[in-house]
Amino acid sequence: MDQEQGEAELVLDPTEVADVQRWAAEEGLEVVSVEQQGFEPITTVTLLIFGGIAGVALVKHLLDQRRGGQVIDLRGGEPAFRRDPELIYGLVVILVADGTVTVDVKEPKGILGEIIEALRSTITDLGKAGIETIAAAARTAVGARGSVTTS
Repeated sequence: MDQEQGEAELVLDPTEVADVQRWAAEEGLEVVSVEQQGFEPITTVTLLIFGGIAGVALVKHLLDQRRGGQVIDLRGGEPAFRRDPELIYGLVVILVADGTVTVDVKEPKGILGEIIEALRSTITDLGKAGIETIAAAARTAVGARGSVTTS
């Protein structure tokens, strides 16, 4: 029986390419590098991966884990979002003027991106709100999928 086919376009930091290529090879996936053209120096690499859906999903998950947790910094004028490999995958740390809100996603595989997007759309409109307002908004966005603590 033929395996269902999947594909993904991955925009990578150059330091991630070798690992993604290795993971894809271990899963028997085809990897195609997409040539990028532009006026500015290009600091990312785009790879297309093709093959079995399970293998494609595994490579995407391994890459997501490698990138670590999410930091959302609300202390400046505009919210800043970045992944931090020093944070455990599934952890979201929201930095506010008067403290830190931490979201621990119960089962991050497959839903971490969804939760980050829910937090992005919920808390970025709150501007320089205090820690309790941000924590309440995070609890609403995350629901039963994670726990929210403040410090």
